[in-house]
This record gives sequence, C-alpha cells and structure tokens, in this order.
Amino acid sequence: MRKKFIGPPNPGPEGEDQGHDVRVAGRNFGTVKSGEVLEIPDEDWKELVAEHKAADCPLPVWSQELWEDVKASPSKGKGDS
Repeated sequence: MRKKFIGPPNPGPEGEDQGHDVRVAGRNFGTVKSGEVLEIPDEDWKELVAEHKAADCPLPVWSQELWEDVKASPSKGKGDS
C-alpha cells in the first residue's frame, strides 16, 4: 500500500528538512522527509499498527497517525485519451 509520511519536518541548521530515519515493522526506509510517499507492504503496515499498541515498543514510533493513504494513479489502457 502507498502511504504518505505526514510527520513533522526535521529542520536542519538553515531550516531545510533533513528528514527522519524511518523503520516500519523492522524494515528500514532510510531518511524520509515529510510529504514523501512510500510503498509499505500490507503485512508490514499491520505489524506497525500492532507494535504501536504494544506497551514495550521502541521509540521512535512512526505511528499510523503520521501517515495517510495515497491512491494509486489510474493507468490508461488502450483506447483511453
């Protein structure tokens, strides 16, 4: 599933967004800036939601509230104009 990271920016010394190191369900997505869209496998997303509910989850937690769904772009088939 496609998810857009809507978490807060991480401003550098000159105000530019340096991004955050993001891990979802043990998978490292590297540095992600606010507004970036990632492809997150469904099983990883389910694990993220479960981890967030656990009392012993490690920080930082990129909880589901910091993401929004992104609709797939409709592909044009033959005959579409």
